[in-house]
Amino acid sequence: MRKLGVVVHYSGVTKRLIVRAVDQTVPHGYGVDLNGYVVGKIDEVFGPVSKPYCALRPSKKIDPYKYVGEQLFLLPQTVVEHTRYRNNRAKNRRRFGRSVTKA
Repeated sequence: MRKLGVVVHYSGVTKRLIVRAVDQTVPHGYGVDLNGYVVGKIDEVFGPVSKPYCALRPSKKIDPYKYVGEQLFLLPQTVVEHTRYRNNRAKNRRRFGRSVTKA
């Protein structure tokens, strides 16, 4: 995993975590903590090109104030989508039987 940056602020008005990115970052991805827990999805990239800021939409089950000052890492969106697809495929197989998910 690549370093995303350090959380510098939580905006209570827009409900976004503001991260000072280490370098140019992918605008569609997820911020995860050191344990691999998804903190939030990158919603917007703004600021100077050399060291931009990222706005993360935090996950619903976290306390965003806990992550202020913490280092976050970048998880590409394709990894998360593949995991969701795999989990949904298994759930549908249990729900509807094996013949539904066969292509």
